[in-house]
Order: sequence, then C-alpha cells, then structure tokens
Amino acid sequence: LRAENHVFVARRQSLAVLFKLVRRLFDKKGYKEVFVHGMGATITKAIHVGQDILLHYGNLMSLETSIGTVSVVDDIVGDYEPLAEERLVSSLTLRLELASALPEALAAGRAAEAAT
Repeated sequence: LRAENHVFVARRQSLAVLFKLVRRLFDKKGYKEVFVHGMGATITKAIHVGQDILLHYGNLMSLETSIGTVSVVDDIVGDYEPLAEERLVSSLTLRLELASALPEALAAGRAAEAAT
C-alpha cells in the first residue's frame, strides 16, 4: 500500500507530526478517508493519533478498526553467514472517515475566521 492517504506510524515520529499529517490529508488534500497503520510497539501511538483526530473533528468523523497479525523477517548479521528469523507481529489499521457534511462546515468555519 503506497497511497497518499495511508499513514504508517513509526517509533521515531512524534504525535504532533502525525496529527498534523493526518489533518493535512483531510483539510488541504481533500481526502474523505485516511488509514492509520500501526504494528507492534507503534500500535499505542496509532491509537493516540486516532483519538486526537476524533477529538479534533468531533461528530464529523467516524472510525473503523481492524486488527491482524503480520509475519515479519528479521535479518541478523552473523559472523560469516547472514541469518533470517521470521516472527509474528500484531497490526492495527484505523480507518478515519469524514462525514459528507464536513467540507461545507470547514468552508463556513474558514469564512467566519476571514470575517473576523
């Protein structure tokens, strides 16, 4: 999956950066749905991003979750031969979708800000 509206959470990304990235996809790029993916240790960070987005947009946002298990391969560099170990990692996907009335609400909010 390499679509622009798919956000993959990394350990070194801050919550603020992820929050701004997801908001930009909704507000500036015009996507109606964004997928946030977390694996292993990044699942909790993906959940926190989802919570922050839901709080920001309120009733204008819906959430669908899906969980699964992914097989990953770790390459281990040994003395003479490289080794590969396979393990299973939990995964989480959050599907955040804007309600159809949001573009009008955003436009009205921007117009009110411009008027003041």
